[in-house]
Amino acid sequence: MELQELAIYAKDTWQLAEPGVWHDQPGISVIRARSGKWLAVLMKEYNEDTGEVIERCDIKCGPARYEDLLHSFVTMPFLMKGSNWIGIVIDDTTDYETVCRLFDRAVEEEKKQGYTIVLDGNRNKGQTNLYRSTPLPSSPYSVRQPIIKNVPEKILQMQAMYKEYPGEPLHVCKARNFYCQAKFMEDYEDEQYKEWKGQFHQYYCTYHDLNSSQLISYFSWRTQIRRKRYRSACLSFVYMYIYELLNGIGVKDARDGYKKLCAIDEHYFQTGAVYYRYNTIDRWRREYLIYHGITNEEYTNDESEYIRRVNHSLLVMSKPEEFKDEEVYSAIRTLLRSNTLESVLFKTKHDYMQKMIASVYRHIFSDTTQNQFKNAVQIKDIQPWAPFDNAVFYEVEKCPDMDYVYNEVEIYHCRDGKWTKEKIVMDGIREVLVMIKHETDRVVREYLGGYKKLKKKEEEAWITPYVEKALEEEKKEKQRRNMPKVNLDSAFLNKIRDDAAVTRDALLTEEEIEEVIEPEETVDTKEAVETKEEGNLFILKTILSGKDVSDYIQEHHLLPTVVTDEINEAFFDEIGDSILECDGETISLVEDYREDVEELLGGKL
Repeated sequence: MELQELAIYAKDTWQLAEPGVWHDQPGISVIRARSGKWLAVLMKEYNEDTGEVIERCDIKCGPARYEDLLHSFVTMPFLMKGSNWIGIVIDDTTDYETVCRLFDRAVEEEKKQGYTIVLDGNRNKGQTNLYRSTPLPSSPYSVRQPIIKNVPEKILQMQAMYKEYPGEPLHVCKARNFYCQAKFMEDYEDEQYKEWKGQFHQYYCTYHDLNSSQLISYFSWRTQIRRKRYRSACLSFVYMYIYELLNGIGVKDARDGYKKLCAIDEHYFQTGAVYYRYNTIDRWRREYLIYHGITNEEYTNDESEYIRRVNHSLLVMSKPEEFKDEEVYSAIRTLLRSNTLESVLFKTKHDYMQKMIASVYRHIFSDTTQNQFKNAVQIKDIQPWAPFDNAVFYEVEKCPDMDYVYNEVEIYHCRDGKWTKEKIVMDGIREVLVMIKHETDRVVREYLGGYKKLKKKEEEAWITPYVEKALEEEKKEKQRRNMPKVNLDSAFLNKIRDDAAVTRDALLTEEEIEEVIEPEETVDTKEAVETKEEGNLFILKTILSGKDVSDYIQEHHLLPTVVTDEINEAFFDEIGDSILECDGETISLVEDYREDVEELLGGKL
């Protein structure tokens, strides 16, 4: 925004004259009301260091309101004095509509300042002017309690401490004064309780907003609170005491401050509906833990069981590959906030559908090319964060660098006094889960058969390939589970070999026995083992080539069953099944494993 835009607005909207220029003050002009009173002071100043023109203005729009404090460009007045003036920094961040609204308020406030009654002096003969009683409008300003005599000297000194800081944002100026005054009054106590029964309510209430009578009542009430006597008080008193705790006033350390916050919560927020807790005490307690790095477990379990369950579900959905099927399924049910998963198919095949839903979601989540999911679901949110930004809080020193894990989904980072909040949000996840549930249910019903068919939805078509992929994986896994396993007992194999040896010896002639049995040969030597392995390999290759090995087996006095068992045992770890079959005399290859065996032997023979 530029300063001249305000002058143009004043002329076009309110038909006010062009700003009057101060001839003795170059760069300063005034917008006057028709009554001649000043509404705004416009200022331009050339900065020789930067070569830029700095633009500012003061507007007489009455005391700053709650919504005014939310804008960083709203400050204390630069030239003018008094509570009815506020300052505006004019730059690229200044909101044009807000400034115009403040100027409109200045015009309206000027109209309320007085009323003029004009009596017509030209009286016609025979005419009588009748004047009726007319009530004057009430004052738009609240009437404060009269200032009492004998105000304690400490309170008077505190009131005199208030300073204005021209150009400083209003909320910073307010918090700075409050902190300095509160620090000055930190040890002040009034043993005699003086209850103030008037009605008083103001956003961001501080000492400066109270008159002497109210201040005396507040400090006597605060004394009672410090004595653990929780007497009734107006809302502004309670909030102002909380502001003291947030600023470290009247606390031994951070843990003591948190305990006192909890006590105020218990006695003033949980017992009545007058106080609004969601965006005040609940939020401040949480932010107090984070700001001071209090990680004791006894303080971080304030969240309800439902909130903890939702947070864990968000964590699961953001890292589905790290959790089991039942955990993913449970997280989906929690985020859907109902039993929408419990259709007929989910009830009759619960474990099967639990696995299918989890599998489909994992495939979608892990697919980096999936735009529908990415566009619909925001997984993580990182944004600037300011502690106690809805309270009167003045940071005297920068908070040290830290990383604070508040719960499973929220992490706060502080670097060089600047805070950021990192949170798993999964915005849009519920709508996507509804589609995943429905399309998975529909496709699986068609695959299994025997269930009422569901209507296909075009907007869910992108999910279908992932369901089909999950079904194919489940099919292959089922085949592996149902594949017969060969359990070879080594003791049983040894018995077969021994029996075969006895049979062989019984069939041999004396000459053959002398040739086969060598003296003192009780165990297979290394050469014998290698010879046996070479013989089995020759037999296997011969079978693969389609030739008969009966002559070789008979020539070497081997038993077909023993050879079959030895070769099957050698290949079992790789194939997971028997590759040869034997009917007692003939050895044949199980053709299903031909390619696997050839690959292990180095290629097709």
